[in-house]
Amino acid sequence: MQTPLDRRLFLKQGAALGTGLLLNRAALAESESPQAAATAGGEKKPVRVGFVGIGKRGTSLVKTLLALEGIEIVAVCDIIEDRVAAAQDWVVQAGQPKPTGYAQGDTDFKRMCETEELDVVMNAAPWHWHVPICVAAMENGKHTATEVPAAVTVDECWQLVETAEKTGRHCVMTENCCYFRNAMMVLRMVREGLLGEMLHAEAGYQHYRIANNVFDVDGNLLWCGEHESRRNGNLYPTHPVGPVGQWMNINRGDQFDYLVSMSGVSRGLNLYAEKHFGPDHPLATREYALGDINITLIRTVNGLTITLYHDTQAPRPYDLIYRAQGTNGLYMGTLDKIYIEGRSKPDQWEAIDAYIEAYEHPLWKALLSNALGHGHGGADFVMLYRLFETFRAGGPTDMDVYDAAAWSVIAPLSEQSVAGRSRPVDFPDFTRGQWKTRAPLGIVHA
Repeated sequence: MQTPLDRRLFLKQGAALGTGLLLNRAALAESESPQAAATAGGEKKPVRVGFVGIGKRGTSLVKTLLALEGIEIVAVCDIIEDRVAAAQDWVVQAGQPKPTGYAQGDTDFKRMCETEELDVVMNAAPWHWHVPICVAAMENGKHTATEVPAAVTVDECWQLVETAEKTGRHCVMTENCCYFRNAMMVLRMVREGLLGEMLHAEAGYQHYRIANNVFDVDGNLLWCGEHESRRNGNLYPTHPVGPVGQWMNINRGDQFDYLVSMSGVSRGLNLYAEKHFGPDHPLATREYALGDINITLIRTVNGLTITLYHDTQAPRPYDLIYRAQGTNGLYMGTLDKIYIEGRSKPDQWEAIDAYIEAYEHPLWKALLSNALGHGHGGADFVMLYRLFETFRAGGPTDMDVYDAAAWSVIAPLSEQSVAGRSRPVDFPDFTRGQWKTRAPLGIVHA
């Protein structure tokens, strides 16, 4: 097993490492697990997974993992025994041995990380457990992949970065929106210069999701609702900003510099509770901190701009926007149309159909038939396929701990800005200057 680097030594050597510890293949290729040598028959050893959090999202991810080749789920953990038993049944039905179950309280994931021979620990637990689970995994020599956001405070973001650097383990956020078909198509357009030089992007988590996310059917406040009752900002930024960050080479040639954020009034949660539980119900009369609409503006060090929205409490159709604008044209995800100077008719949107064949991402070309039918239009399948292929090969991963921190920290920084009457708030540099020399994400193939 690779000897962990002392944090102070890492800081001294940071400039020399250049691309950063977690993207340096030499720093991770010695790991004994997923990227281990092939067996005598020429087949690579399967990746051994421990999974924590078998709720709605966890259920979907476990079932997608079971559809991938070369993945063995050897342990499952949840605070509810029936969920663990159900996950064990799914694994057995998929033709794998019954995984060990862990359901002895809130922190039984620690026992799993300490005792099981695992390559990767994945988690889809509630937000406040993401960092403890990731840290337990890395400190026990396992790579880790977490649902979004990776962390909810600035200190938690630093904890993930520092633990990953200290242990030499990958810490990846499973941001499936980066693998949406149109988002990956735009990445290829940007890389091949179709839009010119990137200038601006607009995206948002715009999804009316009060039912079964904020309140349950019996009139109880769920854990997501606890966040919305006491926090005011852009609480769920990684879905919109993940693809944008990749288009703009954030942490790989550019960096978020500062943001300003503003929230409006909070009406939607009270109105929903009044309608469904009655005007005198405690959920209808209480005060909620989160404004119905939050707008956050980000400027990068290189002068690019981003507009992000958080819009989950007012009735609306689902829409992530995904506007990518450059010096030669722009793509509009809401319309699914494009305008290219000198190619499109003047002042007219053009259907995207004529561009799909030329700019479809190679991963989608290769995996489309297998991906469809899995979560989020197949994006979950493409994401997990790519993630475990990079684990197996020894990295680097498409997304790393620096991305997890930079994208997740938008939430607490936006809270600071809102509380300060939309004052500018600077981003931490989680890479400690290495963003200047790290290579942009390329167009990878299956």
